[in-house]
Formats: sequence, structure tokens, C-alpha cells
Amino acid sequence: MTNFFDGVDKTKLDNAINLIKNNIGPSESMKIEKAVKDQRELEKLLDGLGSKERAAILKIMNDPQLLSAILTSPKAREGIKKFLSER
Repeated sequence: MTNFFDGVDKTKLDNAINLIKNNIGPSESMKIEKAVKDQRELEKLLDGLGSKERAAILKIMNDPQLLSAILTSPKAREGIKKFLSER
């Protein structure tokens, strides 16, 4: 089975994880790092998300400028932090 994040350029994925680590926190970014390496962790991360949400995640992870823009919003940062902390 292929990993969901296989659709993201490795360098962009690493940069996205670092952006999340720097803007939201290391424990939250660790969940993404685990999901990249472990299918069970990936399933926990994506549980309950539809195809539109999954496509949006891939788009954001592939576009560092978009992720940076999203992370400038305190409301968006809190939403991402909440999403990741619930996983």
C-alpha cells in the first residue's frame, strides 16, 4: 500500500513539517512525521476526512507558500493544532 504522502515532494514535505514544527509545535509535527513512516499512524491522522479534505491537505503540503500563508492566521494555527492534538 502506498503512503498518502507519496503524492508530496519529499523536500516540500520536510519543509512543511518544519514549518508546522516552528509555528505550531514539535509534538504536533511529530504526528505528521509518524504518519509519513507508519500506515497505522497515517490512518489515525486521516480518520474521518473525506476526499476533499484529503486533497486539500496534499495541496497545502505541496505548496510551502500556501502553508506559510495559512500559518500566519492565529485561528488557522489553532485549528491545525486542535486537529493534530485530537489524533
